[in-house]
Amino acid sequence: MRSQQQLSYQMAQCSRVNYESSRSAMTSQPMMQAMPASADFMPMSASTAFPLQMGPQIEDVPPLDKCIGQIVLDWEFVHDLDLHLLKVVGATASQAEEPSPEPDPVISDLGALVDEANNLKLHSRQQLEPVVWYSHKVRSASGGRNTPQAVLQLDRNAQVHSHKPVENLYLTETLDAGVYVVAVHNYSHRQLQDTVVGPGQQHEYRSLEEFQKGDPGYQKMVKALADQIAYAEDEDGMEKQAIMAKVDEDLNMGSSMVQQKCTAGDGRTGVHYGLTMYTYPEAAANHPQESSMEDLQSKFKSDFFATSDCVFDPAADLTGYNGASVLADVASDAGKLALPDKHAAHVALLHVSRGSRARIASVRMLAGKPRPGEVCDIGDSAGLAGPGGTSAMRAVRRQRMSTSAYACSQPEPELPPQTVHGGYMNPQMQMPPMQLQPQVWQGGYSQMRLQTPPQRPQTQAPTQMRAQRPLAQRAPKPPQVPFPQPRAKAPHQGRHF
Repeated sequence: MRSQQQLSYQMAQCSRVNYESSRSAMTSQPMMQAMPASADFMPMSASTAFPLQMGPQIEDVPPLDKCIGQIVLDWEFVHDLDLHLLKVVGATASQAEEPSPEPDPVISDLGALVDEANNLKLHSRQQLEPVVWYSHKVRSASGGRNTPQAVLQLDRNAQVHSHKPVENLYLTETLDAGVYVVAVHNYSHRQLQDTVVGPGQQHEYRSLEEFQKGDPGYQKMVKALADQIAYAEDEDGMEKQAIMAKVDEDLNMGSSMVQQKCTAGDGRTGVHYGLTMYTYPEAAANHPQESSMEDLQSKFKSDFFATSDCVFDPAADLTGYNGASVLADVASDAGKLALPDKHAAHVALLHVSRGSRARIASVRMLAGKPRPGEVCDIGDSAGLAGPGGTSAMRAVRRQRMSTSAYACSQPEPELPPQTVHGGYMNPQMQMPPMQLQPQVWQGGYSQMRLQTPPQRPQTQAPTQMRAQRPLAQRAPKPPQVPFPQPRAKAPHQGRHF
């Protein structure tokens, strides 16, 4: 029963990847179209048309025969979680440090990199090197090879928004040998303010269900997601491109409206999430998201992590967690793995070996214990002050971006993973102008994050799209897999599946 629930959840993750990939692929293509006078986006004649870039560029999926693995992360509501891939490397001693008399440890098995609680623990001359993250989505191959080593395809709730978000990362045969770490970071925690949902007269809605049915921003997202799913399998072309452009605009606008009713919380609540690590067979016929449930179960090796049973089993709810108005109490056993704002967790270790091509030799799921700071922070380095430490990083974060054109304050900028020696790591539519967040250079890495600032709700809704075609005229769709509603139950003491 339990394994079947997890498999069903993984199928739902795959469905999200398919729908979000279709949306982003269409909205990132130039569309030959004149500037519309309204939001219906009716195609114009070629003589009056010109190319418009409708949304952020989506990275190309590596060829199927080059892929050796895929990581899929998802969660609920408009929080902005991020998927990171890092590599365990030897630290370079600074000139002020004396050479260590001990040789760098050779990693013979992944168990050598964890403590007794199954948390990541590096040796004194090891550190984490960023490989792929949201502002560096492609790691190019070494040695002049064409296929990139790793590709982050989907990145949600920074520029492209969804209340059913998913992110995925591909690993290929050109990936350098070594040990890699999969990490998750809560860049921006967005839970509904206390006055939005509750039983009192001061509350805007009496229940989350009432909020979901009555809130203009959330309803805009719900209707847009329904269109995204309904048209995802249609033939590509200008008509579908216009539909997906409208979907993208409404999801982004609806998210901005919802975010105006959200808060980052007080650090005592966190977000639950699920993560699946797929290892591809030698000759895969399909990617996981293109596979049947039978093939997903029999042809791919999968390692699964969830912060709570509620992620894949809604009936396991004991706390009322819903991801929006009720978040996980991180001081409780049920919520101790949920990610609070500006916290990170190391979720998996991967050992990659190389022959004629890279292969994933072994996978070890970790305890996933949240820590304050960045994904490169390990152990006692979390919160370390001083040059290059997380205190310095947070000081730059506190630089407020301009809010003159918007009613809401903007999210704090997130800086890139930082490196410190000694074995530890420290710290489209026409949309509002993108804001470049402060850029910091250290340890050879820089990082900027584009954020779509919250918008003021429009007094008039945009002109509705043309009437939808009758269902009988639409292309046949694959069987729908219902998205599980996340709720909370005490996790299995950091157990992975």
